[in-house]
Amino acid sequence: MIAKFFMAAALTCDPAWAALFTPLHPRLGHYEVCVTANTLPGVMADSSLGLNYGTVERLEALDAFGPSSSSGSYDRPRLSRLYNGRRLDVVRGWKQTGDRFESVTLLSPYPNQELTALLPGTMIIRWTLVQSDGTAEAVPYRVNDNRVNDNRVNDNRMNDNRMNDNRVNDRVQW
Repeated sequence: MIAKFFMAAALTCDPAWAALFTPLHPRLGHYEVCVTANTLPGVMADSSLGLNYGTVERLEALDAFGPSSSSGSYDRPRLSRLYNGRRLDVVRGWKQTGDRFESVTLLSPYPNQELTALLPGTMIIRWTLVQSDGTAEAVPYRVNDNRVNDNRVNDNRMNDNRMNDNRVNDRVQW
């Protein structure tokens, strides 16, 4: 209980970071971005969070934060200049408790909100989905040619002789 209180007290959450690095209007769930002075291993070692983590990856800044067209309003060239080729440590994790699912991305070091300095510690980007009725409805995604793939399979289309047609080979990615 004390560890949980300490971790919560050490986190600073700010909607300005969320506006920079997360989608403005997510189709499902909501985002929260927090920072802590704790190191990435320190955050991962906090068992009170109950998260399952993957391995630490060393990524370029634009790979770690994602494309600004879908991941927020940050200035890609400015972020790239800030990191100046330096890789950052990235860890992804998740947990599910009842009808609540959380996905987190831990990034270290992280930029300040003006994208002028790298700060020690860890940025935590958390996406949360609460399933009120116990189920989540799948959301269609947009493919490159601006058509919507709605996850319906048309067996006749798959069985005709157009197997080399890219439209036949589209797959839904969730």
